[in-house]
Amino acid sequence: MLKLSDTVLQGSGVGKIFSRSQAEARQRIGSTLRQAIFGPAAASCDLRQREFWALKDIDLKLVRGESLGIIGLNGSGKTTLLRILAGQIVPDAGFVRVWGRTASMIDLTAGFQTFN
Repeated sequence: MLKLSDTVLQGSGVGKIFSRSQAEARQRIGSTLRQAIFGPAAASCDLRQREFWALKDIDLKLVRGESLGIIGLNGSGKTTLLRILAGQIVPDAGFVRVWGRTASMIDLTAGFQTFN
């Protein structure tokens, strides 16, 4: 029987909005900063012009001893989800809770290059 303490990672309704326009991105940065400083609030999830959902309504739960694999096509949001789970970026919707510590190796590809 699993206990609540066996949960190591939980995400509910996780979503992230990105913009194809610098001007639109600057307009949204204020709400993102407020959310990062004061915590998640009832965020406005209305898309502005040239914005799109990189992730929307992602729910997951990871229990001690389980593994998580994320697969998908290029541009499907795999790295965005991993960055949210690692705490590198803040979700625009939903929440992520991590019990314990995380370590991220997302942008360390240079260390894995091989030369022939």
